[in-house]
Amino acid sequence: MRSLALRLCSLLLCVVLLSGCVRYDVGVRFDHQTRGRITEHIRLDERLLGLNRAAAIAWIDSLARNARQQGARVDRPAPEELVVALPFSGGPDLVRRFEGLFEGDNDTAVTPHLTLTQANALLALNNHLSLEVDLRPLALSGPDGEPLASPGSLLGLEFQLQTPWGASVTAPGLPLQRQGNTLTWTLQPGQLNHLEADFWIPSPIGLGALGIGLLLVLGLGLQASLRRAEEAAADS
Repeated sequence: MRSLALRLCSLLLCVVLLSGCVRYDVGVRFDHQTRGRITEHIRLDERLLGLNRAAAIAWIDSLARNARQQGARVDRPAPEELVVALPFSGGPDLVRRFEGLFEGDNDTAVTPHLTLTQANALLALNNHLSLEVDLRPLALSGPDGEPLASPGSLLGLEFQLQTPWGASVTAPGLPLQRQGNTLTWTLQPGQLNHLEADFWIPSPIGLGALGIGLLLVLGLGLQASLRRAEEAAADS
């Protein structure tokens, strides 16, 4: 299974010829500390399908097979469209499953590299996510070394991060949109893309322990108040 860059590179010349477009969106969503999902949404332009429909559909089919092998739910709203949802449980599982979706062939040197470091702060888990995607193979050039076309005008590539409390960007540079607790980076074909973000995820165990502790304190305080009231009534 080829990496994100090499998957698209095989189709880019066809896209150039027809001024078509490939939409490729990848997302990571954290529902809570131990659960979330990875999503892929790929959509091919109809003009690209018109050039070589069999090759384009075969490419989509290969992505779908690999996603199913990783345990993902795969939907095909249309032959030229693929929607993937792959659940993960915890940070290490996220990294393993994410890179499994983009696992390269033995002769492939370019793959997206995701890292996630986590630190437990009792009530919440601090996360630092880093993603590097080398899309320089998509910078197509002619025999004279001049670019054939601007890859960014032909390919729409985005990475989305959704977290319960939002995230802060620690490596600016890529075009970025923020909507509520969701960050969306626009990746740049023909370049080495790097992004980083910090975010907190609430800990159900820590918050539950805090809630139990508060209830105990309130209960002891109420018990002490009742005892003082009884003693005052007895003295009078």
